[in-house]
Amino acid sequence: MKIQLTFFSLLAPCVVYAQTVYLCGDSTMANRGANDGATDGWGPYLGAMITLPVVNKAIGGRSARSFTREGRFTEVANLVKSGDYVVIEFGHNDGGGLGSGDNGRTPCGGSGEEKCQVTYNGQPETVLTYWAYLRNAANLLKSKGANVIISSPTPNNVWEGGSWQYSPSRFTTMSQDAARATGSTFVDHGTYYANLMKLVGKDTTNSWFPRDHTHTSPAGAKGAAESFVKALTCDTTGGLKSKVNSSGYGLRGTCANGSQPSQGGSSGTTTSSTPAPTGGAGGSLPKYSQCAGAQWTGSGTCVAGTTCNKINDWYSQCL
Repeated sequence: MKIQLTFFSLLAPCVVYAQTVYLCGDSTMANRGANDGATDGWGPYLGAMITLPVVNKAIGGRSARSFTREGRFTEVANLVKSGDYVVIEFGHNDGGGLGSGDNGRTPCGGSGEEKCQVTYNGQPETVLTYWAYLRNAANLLKSKGANVIISSPTPNNVWEGGSWQYSPSRFTTMSQDAARATGSTFVDHGTYYANLMKLVGKDTTNSWFPRDHTHTSPAGAKGAAESFVKALTCDTTGGLKSKVNSSGYGLRGTCANGSQPSQGGSSGTTTSSTPAPTGGAGGSLPKYSQCAGAQWTGSGTCVAGTTCNKINDWYSQCL
């Protein structure tokens, strides 16, 4: 059999794919937040502070259980390539109870291997704990070569009662336990965002929650994204921290120990001179990637069949 090699076939094995950050979460992370015209999730603002494209797969109204049942973790697992990053953050829709009032989002009680048998939408379902859903998702994604970050949920308005009050929920504890069980990175997003709201004060914080105590305005969403990056640069080493650009340093607030994170040094963090990756072959960005926005320095060319759509001043996405 005659094998014919072309110039392009010889080049094919040399194609290098840029790392990508995938986001899995609920409306507090999702593009356009609660889809009410006044709120936004924090995911669209992350791309301005890191050197990698961001694919935001968060969707409103989901919990760790419903995200699993709907096959959304599997969808992301089928997209990731070895070396990509996946951030998992749930907790706002994971409360409630099972039984006749089961909304399809509530996990089984407990913090380990407990299981509950229910019927949801006429179909039998084995419901796991919040911890188990995160554990399973992390293991699935890590089996594909992804670097997994499990993040504690953002808090509701911590000034809602008139004075600043914050106490980490049980979902924060289980998020940290799931990260430990899977060798994933844990980021205490909730504590850092609560501390930022304390820093900016009651009036500013209240303006960040225009509809309810959960969903934030674009300004509040940007603050939540800053808090995630702050926690990343303060409390982790290497990994996604090494992809934080200069805009991700000098943010409001301090680390848990009162210090400021330093750029460079042993953590291997990047500097503003590091160019953002341009995406896949030919410099085109894959569907759902960031393609424009304030301080974005990467490619603005979307893969064929998609165009660059503005979500807000900080984030445009290939759709």
